[in-house]
Amino acid sequence: MKSSIFQRTILIIFVSFFLVQISIFGVIFYTSVETVKDQTISSAESNIEMIRTYLDMIMKQLTDSMYIYVKSDVLLSEDREEINNFIEKFSGFNSYISCVMLLDGDEVLAISNPLLISNRIIDTKLYYEMSKKNRLVLTTPYYSTPLAGRAIALIRSLVDEKTGRERLLVAEIRPQNIFVPISNKLTSEETLIVLTQEGDTVYFDYNSLILGQIVSNDGQLDINENLREELNGLKSGIVELELNEKPIIVKRLRFNQYWKLYILAEFSLFYKAMMKMLYSYKLIGAVALILLALVSVIISNNIIHPVKELSLQVDSLSPKSDDLRLAVNRKDEIGRLATSFNNLLNRLQEANKEKAKMERLRLELEYKVLQSQIQPHFLLNIHMCISSLLEQGKTEDARRMLLALDSLLRVSTDKIDQKITLKEEIDTIKQYVILQKMRLGDTFDIYIGDWESYAGVKVPKLLLQPIVENSIYHGFAGIERRGEIKISFTEIDSYLHVVVEDNGCGIPSNIIKQKTQDKPNRNGMVSIGIDNVRQRIKNLYGEDCGLYISSRENIGTRVEIVIHMQN
Repeated sequence: MKSSIFQRTILIIFVSFFLVQISIFGVIFYTSVETVKDQTISSAESNIEMIRTYLDMIMKQLTDSMYIYVKSDVLLSEDREEINNFIEKFSGFNSYISCVMLLDGDEVLAISNPLLISNRIIDTKLYYEMSKKNRLVLTTPYYSTPLAGRAIALIRSLVDEKTGRERLLVAEIRPQNIFVPISNKLTSEETLIVLTQEGDTVYFDYNSLILGQIVSNDGQLDINENLREELNGLKSGIVELELNEKPIIVKRLRFNQYWKLYILAEFSLFYKAMMKMLYSYKLIGAVALILLALVSVIISNNIIHPVKELSLQVDSLSPKSDDLRLAVNRKDEIGRLATSFNNLLNRLQEANKEKAKMERLRLELEYKVLQSQIQPHFLLNIHMCISSLLEQGKTEDARRMLLALDSLLRVSTDKIDQKITLKEEIDTIKQYVILQKMRLGDTFDIYIGDWESYAGVKVPKLLLQPIVENSIYHGFAGIERRGEIKISFTEIDSYLHVVVEDNGCGIPSNIIKQKTQDKPNRNGMVSIGIDNVRQRIKNLYGEDCGLYISSRENIGTRVEIVIHMQN
């Protein structure tokens, strides 16, 4: 004789709770440990957000003050007294800056505190080398002779347009000026470590007991190499590791492209609370088992029959029915279940509508990509250029132009909806630049950084060409200097960062959004708008990837593209 649903339900409930009772101690212990982790993680996340806000404020304050002061003509003058007064004023303007210097070749023209370099020789070449790598961003850590210790700096090159003479304005900062206020906000069971992307130490609290052994590195206190290797091997997020045979929670934050911040926190504060939780869970488990035996019959009897009726209603529904809804005749849990089922049907219908909408959006984006192909007017211009070259007897130039056009047409018309390798995209850029140089003249240069390491990475087709085109037609319009476009590639945490920079006229911040619209240009090309490129990236890779623009008038524009490095 078959048992009823009611009997089977009671049997399953008792067997299940019997098994749970046997394993309850293991489950309770695991839950307690997870609770400890959650508390530690919650504290670390709160501290990380505080640090992010604090650093954003400091960076903005430092760069804004630097931009204001470098505009002064005093820095390029020959009046030493006036320069010294200006440097002292600048040094006192920001409490984070420890030393300000004005360098001219091998000479220190002015320094905020002359006593800092008394009887010392400053190697100014160090600052000129760093200025080539860092444009108004904080440098990597280095040993500062004026500060006699580890320092980071803001460096700005000042060039006299008449004489071509270059001077450097250097604002040196002791890392502790920035990070000690943060460390003071942490508890004694937490500590802060800041490393560069290459793993060099920027800051750590050498008084912290969590770090263990402190070593001397080139005469400066530093963390030990084992800890450095452990931290460099961590990805972004929150992880657990063993340090000095103690469990430690580590929260990592990547700030800009230069610093990695780690908050290390101990578990020890929560062990006593965990033991109390274990005892409480034992009592709760025993009481729950007794109550289960008392209420299981009542609960099952009130659920089984209504569920049967609801099941019959669901089975009676047909896709061909005009109304795919259940009748709601109850106000209890079963009634709410029927209501939830109806809500689920509504959401499914809305999801189908949204899917159809996204499909239309995809087709529209593909249409815009198709629109970006070379138009007849552009082809006519190329044809006229080739004809002119042939008439002048420059057959080799005409041949080069034809080959470049052929390559560009192949990429523009074949397999619009597929990705291509980075190598193919770079080849497209090179051919496009050949065409534009032969049409517009040799008025600009393009420099492409080390990309061979990422040659096989798949990227959306025509990812970089619209950015380069904007630099040529808009960035270099009306400038007197020779145009430059620099493309660089960097891998950070499995993401490929592609940076396209130019030295053009720049874009005012209030009209950057206008540059993202798709509009035909005067040269017969219909560009893929930057907003279109950004949307394609997000559709292909998700919201954590995208395209980011920064620009300053008369300095240039910087476009950074971030995509997953997945084939």
